[in-house]
Amino acid sequence: MALKNLKEIETEFENTKDLVEYILRVAPDTRDNDTALYIYCCAELGCKTFQDIIKLNLNITTIHRIRRLIQNNEGRYLPSEKTQKKRKKRERNIKEYMITNGR
Repeated sequence: MALKNLKEIETEFENTKDLVEYILRVAPDTRDNDTALYIYCCAELGCKTFQDIIKLNLNITTIHRIRRLIQNNEGRYLPSEKTQKKRKKRERNIKEYMITNGR
């Protein structure tokens, strides 16, 4: 299967958020792992090799931010309890660091 062009992507998924929501729905293991989510998104768009991923030019940070929006703001496709605890702890550590270092 060839890489999908932007028109094909827009036809299948109205936007990147639709793509991320679809992957989170059909591949629950991606709810805990942004790298897996990114790879699934690329595969859904026709990528089979690393070169395909580079050509696709899908921004991993965008995928990460959309996943956070869906999970944290909308409360859908939540990660496992273990991952939620790990993310909360990391958030607390970052806040504490910022306060301690005057940033």
